[in-house]
Amino acid sequence: GKQQSGPSQGDPASSDGQQPARAQQPSQPEQSSVGRGQPGQQYHSGSVGRGQPGQQYHSGSVGRGQPGQQYHSGSVGRGQHDGQQSSHGRGQPPQSGPYQGQPPQSGPYQGQPPQGVQFSSQQQQKGPQQGQQQQKGLQQGQQQQKGLQQGQQQQKGPHQGQQQQKGPQQGQPPQGVPFPSQQQQKGPQQGQQQQIGLQQGQPLLAQQPQPSGEDKSQKPSSHSGDSQGKKDKPTAKPQKDKENQPPKKIDSGPLPMSKKSPSHQPLFPIPHRKGVGTLGRRTQVEVNQLPLNLSKLCPEIYHYDVAIDPDKPKRFLRPIVAEFIKRHCNGFNPAFDGKKNLYAARQLPFGTSKSDQITMINEERVSNNELEFQITVKLAQKINTNTITAFLNSRTTGQRLDVPQTAIQAIDVALRAAPLVSGPVPVGRSYFIPPDGRERIIELGGGLELWYGFYQSAILNWKPFLNVDVAHKGFPIPTNLVDIFCQVCRLNNPRDNFRPDDVLKFRGFVTTLKCDYEIPNTPNSRRTYRINNVGKSPANLRFRPDNGPEISVVDYFKRVKNYQIKHPDLPTVQVDPPAKNIFLPIELCYLKPGQALNRKLDEEQTAAMVKAAAKPPEDRKRRILNAIRTAQYNRSPVVKEFGIEVNENLDKVDARILDPPGVQYKNQSNPRPQPGQWRAGEFMLSYELSKWFIMCLDFRTRREKLNDFARMLASQGRNLGMTIQNVTEIKEMDTRSRQIKADVTNVLHKWKAQGAELVVVVIPGHGDFYSMVKRCAELEVGVLTQCIKANTMFKMNPATCGNILLKVNSKTNGKNHQLGERYKPGVLNRPVMLIGIDVTHPSPDQTSIPSVAAVAASHDATAFQYNMIWRLQNPREEIVVDLKNIIIEQLKFFFIKTRHKPEKIIVYRDGVSEGQFQQVLAAELNAIRQACTTLEKDYKPGITFLVVQKRHHVRFFPMKSQDEDGKNRNVPPGTIVDTTITHPRELDFYLVSHSSLQGTSRPTKYHRLWDDNNISEDELEVLTYYLCYLFSRCTRSVSYPAPTYYAHLAAFRARTYLENNPAPLNNLEGFASKNKIEPVFMKNTPMFFV
Repeated sequence: GKQQSGPSQGDPASSDGQQPARAQQPSQPEQSSVGRGQPGQQYHSGSVGRGQPGQQYHSGSVGRGQPGQQYHSGSVGRGQHDGQQSSHGRGQPPQSGPYQGQPPQSGPYQGQPPQGVQFSSQQQQKGPQQGQQQQKGLQQGQQQQKGLQQGQQQQKGPHQGQQQQKGPQQGQPPQGVPFPSQQQQKGPQQGQQQQIGLQQGQPLLAQQPQPSGEDKSQKPSSHSGDSQGKKDKPTAKPQKDKENQPPKKIDSGPLPMSKKSPSHQPLFPIPHRKGVGTLGRRTQVEVNQLPLNLSKLCPEIYHYDVAIDPDKPKRFLRPIVAEFIKRHCNGFNPAFDGKKNLYAARQLPFGTSKSDQITMINEERVSNNELEFQITVKLAQKINTNTITAFLNSRTTGQRLDVPQTAIQAIDVALRAAPLVSGPVPVGRSYFIPPDGRERIIELGGGLELWYGFYQSAILNWKPFLNVDVAHKGFPIPTNLVDIFCQVCRLNNPRDNFRPDDVLKFRGFVTTLKCDYEIPNTPNSRRTYRINNVGKSPANLRFRPDNGPEISVVDYFKRVKNYQIKHPDLPTVQVDPPAKNIFLPIELCYLKPGQALNRKLDEEQTAAMVKAAAKPPEDRKRRILNAIRTAQYNRSPVVKEFGIEVNENLDKVDARILDPPGVQYKNQSNPRPQPGQWRAGEFMLSYELSKWFIMCLDFRTRREKLNDFARMLASQGRNLGMTIQNVTEIKEMDTRSRQIKADVTNVLHKWKAQGAELVVVVIPGHGDFYSMVKRCAELEVGVLTQCIKANTMFKMNPATCGNILLKVNSKTNGKNHQLGERYKPGVLNRPVMLIGIDVTHPSPDQTSIPSVAAVAASHDATAFQYNMIWRLQNPREEIVVDLKNIIIEQLKFFFIKTRHKPEKIIVYRDGVSEGQFQQVLAAELNAIRQACTTLEKDYKPGITFLVVQKRHHVRFFPMKSQDEDGKNRNVPPGTIVDTTITHPRELDFYLVSHSSLQGTSRPTKYHRLWDDNNISEDELEVLTYYLCYLFSRCTRSVSYPAPTYYAHLAAFRARTYLENNPAPLNNLEGFASKNKIEPVFMKNTPMFFV
């Protein structure tokens, strides 16, 4: 998406217990128009919230004679009953679903409440005549009129389309949740509306059954690649002879932690694709996948288990296996994966098992350098490679076959043997080449330098392919540890003052790394050690050598080693073995090259990495082809022995370019389509900011600059249709105060009491001020904030102000833009809830930090407004453990905002790998269904469930000049591929939905795992593309749909709450209860997190 010139933190938070910001009133209140006459998104002809225009589904035209987005109470298209229109495009019937004036086919959604269990405690009067405003509700205690008594049957609906459609052939529903194929309830008389409300004191939800005990499911496996770096090549020595009742109010903060994972669920069969998409202009693109010819593939592959004792150091494993093959498998070329698996095209000559003892020479040691290893190679299984052919043919045969994972893994390991010959450093599925001086070495900061390499992986799509891509990774700079200390601690000189926190950063960087130790002019002193800790400085560290008198390390080196330590105040490093308490001055230690680190990059390193790695398509393609030539796959004896041939040319695949939607602003009736980017007009719905404040936490930012910003913000607001009054107060805070957090909290409480609608906070570019502000504002006070970095404030201009207002308007319940009526996907013409789900995990080195699950869900007819709920769960747990309760809260919130229950639920689930599809689908689809039936026994909306994947290595390269986009000449937004490189049987597709500002565009991959709604391929692809135009933060289409993007932002916000506020893994429930988002604030300003 667009790199915002506004605040890079994206922050926010809002509200308070005060009234939300006032809506700017429509010019003709009696016409039920929404915001100065623009087309409304109407659910129920009455206002929702405090004075906000209603989001209406029915009761007539909206705005200046334009058709409203109307869901019921009349005919659809032409020739139906009088004057009650539900527009699906220009008078057309809906593209899918039986919604032509009929009640939905499952669930009582025609304005009627669910039988038995209500979603809202508010009461609503009978719908008004067309054009009349609806009253806000009945007085408390008043009975519902023309409603149904609890448990009573609904009256018959209209004849047209009365039979229920059969659900898609998805296999059997999960046990205990038998839907979607239930009988349709009888709908009300056409046009008759039931009121939605409860008598005072009626329970909001039925009592939930207590679980009778859950089986804790296994955690999904998380495979991280080898982090083994390039080492001195070892040589072998010659052979010797509880769930609670739901609350009665919306509580959008974290609910209590579920202590158990979801129980094992029955597997859900993933539906077959019906065909492929047809919309859009047809073209071809090149893709970085090499076709594999498997016609000569060996009929069987022999898989052996390899057990090596001891199994460390890891760098010896490949040499040990190579020595074993040399001794016992002469003339054979098996492939070893570097861990525990060996694959051979023929059965190895020793039968089913063979053991041997192998001695390796550790050249890092001067003495005692022989290491003994016991190796056992045992036949585990024979793999029939015909399973690959059967799977590829399933596209035409229709057989439901699993991916032959063992066979493709064996082929993948065989293909990896080719690049290993050239000596790169293997890290997971990638190979990295040490800098050789031909290219400028790029330092990433913090002691890391950039290494280029390439990634490869064998995959099965419509055909077998080898995916090859460029790769980039930060490696520790092989230099003196004093230099590393200065870089990690951001010191200009080793004699500069440093803090205890700097030593902790240094320890975190160097622990587990290997270094060479040598005293100058003393070659015999050279040793190689692994660092396991950091100690006191040589001046302060004292010990008793040979049980003699106590002496400092400085004095010891001067007297015994004849060496004067130059940096006596810098720390020492403790090295292996720990029992010997060996501490070395860091000025005598040098990091060894080629040591990969699986650690999270900081903000500065990430920016440097992105800048260096962002290569335009032509440059990236050239690097990929160079990697292919370097690997020389077809010359590898291992690849030849397996009978694999690699076509070393990039494949050409069919693609389509979808038409972009028109993005509508206020007073626009027919917006023009804009591919990828557009200019902002007046917001569709905006709110007056009458009481807003500025808090400055940066001592360099002068009050004059803050006053200029306040004036500029008001000016830009006028251009965008916002009324922004003069800033109420500007407060400059002393951040040197030891009680700065308390000071900030007190000021926010004071401003909240004055009715603050927004607080703009200027923060320094360093430190944890952002997280501190968000915790104070959102967890403690409940007031909306917008953070701006001081550097952004220094460079403030109207364009940056405009970007900030995109966020501010969204946070204050405004609506920036929407899809033009003619571009609105048909599925959005009925009540539908769009859900984004994301689970973010800590980096591999952060073992004590929990994972964060975040769910963002829409709650308006235009799919622009969202709210979020987050949970903490155990590290690396991919399934959202408490999803049922989360969805219950989201459904209640949707109902409060729209007075309708979703007829469809469409889920975009991020972060799931292919190996986790069935596990996640079984658990989370069941959780969503159980949430629905918990609210009402027969409430069973259709669910469509897609996985969104960005972590892949597929890239497209345009073949025609007319298909090139922008100065980088990427494929244009809307480029979609759903054949050849996709699953042979299931629906998945690659979509480039954004215009890349730098580098090569990365398409997003979507895989449909479930679809009760029977949405066609074209509809699903267009819906997904158009949702990328509804992200509030920018006037560009983004790289994945808005629900997924908001789930990312929600997870990021939760991570912010954890910064310098660690959550104990043994008491996540207690932490969650103490760190709940202020509930009134959450309810009043649900988009605070954008």
